Amino acid sequence: MAEEAPQTVLIVDDDAKILDLFRSEWANQYRLLTAQHGEEGLILALLHKPDVIISDINMPELNGWEFCCLLRQIPSTRAIPFLFLTCRTDLPDRVKSISVGADDFVSKPFFLEEISNRLKVLTGRIRNRKKLVEGLAIFDMELNTLLFDLLDFLRVTRRSGIIEFTRVGQSGTIHLCDGDIMEAQFEGLAGGDALRMMLQNGPGEVAFKERSVHKQGSPIVDWNTFAASILPPESSET
Repeated sequence: MAEEAPQTVLIVDDDAKILDLFRSEWANQYRLLTAQHGEEGLILALLHKPDVIISDINMPELNGWEFCCLLRQIPSTRAIPFLFLTCRTDLPDRVKSISVGADDFVSKPFFLEEISNRLKVLTGRIRNRKKLVEGLAIFDMELNTLLFDLLDFLRVTRRSGIIEFTRVGQSGTIHLCDGDIMEAQFEGLAGGDALRMMLQNGPGEVAFKERSVHKQGSPIVDWNTFAASILPPESSET
């Protein structure tokens, strides 16, 4: 029987000593990914889809609460078990951590054995939690999940710029202003039709160039409504 691959754990903390501790103690147990602020953690989560995320709350760029909340809005990361590891100990902080989507909360200082035990509990939930998003796997050959995740990331971080999309001699562009999709062009199509074609007809190469984009009129689509129209129905996620 093939040996089971180690689980991927993403640890997000602006304290380099904490990250070094996990690297030295867990290097042989897990495949570790580390980040020093929430935005970097969000990028790693989208790229690698870790099995578990451990995050501090007080961080620059994007704090832990914002980081967790954003992950719960993105279809491909919303079911990843999430544990806060923080100096905050007050009950309101614990309540807020759960309200933004965290699964568990451990206060600093901590024992690594305690974290390991909590992870065993969390990873035991993975199989059931993945049922929430397994419908996406049915669409892998049709839905361009990389572009979908990129759009979600740029939307929630309110970026402005142009996405360039290419696939087997075809090309398209998507213009965003403060996270809103203002324009899309693909092989003679425009607007929502072009966006749908880029997302639904299989994977391709994407690149984002951050720049100022003039906001004229309204976004071409309401993203939440549009995303719901191309994702599996709720009945396939239960």
